[in-house]
Amino acid sequence: METEKQLDELLDQKVRNEAVLKLQRRLIKHREKLLVFLHYPGIPPTNNESEQALRTSVVYRKVTNGFRSDWGAKSYAAIQSVIATAMRKGEQVFEALVRLMGPPVLLYFEASSS
Repeated sequence: METEKQLDELLDQKVRNEAVLKLQRRLIKHREKLLVFLHYPGIPPTNNESEQALRTSVVYRKVTNGFRSDWGAKSYAAIQSVIATAMRKGEQVFEALVRLMGPPVLLYFEASSS
């Protein structure tokens, strides 16, 4: 493809600036991954969707001043992952959490006492 040819020409240029050389080496190393979206239309050309998925967690971290423990951060990340996955699949978040962790204790006692 023309775009790939242009990229190869840019990456073949001789550069003297150390910062540019470092970037050029990195692009050469990851070249095969850079233009995947050209060959597979279902793959977006940006990581905007990933950035947006992290937004809620970043805002939460800023508002709460971070987590006080490592396990708290890991627990939050795990639950957020389940919630985001359920939402992407079009599932009800509550049902996804119940499937993962079992019914809430109050619902269990209400159902068994009927």
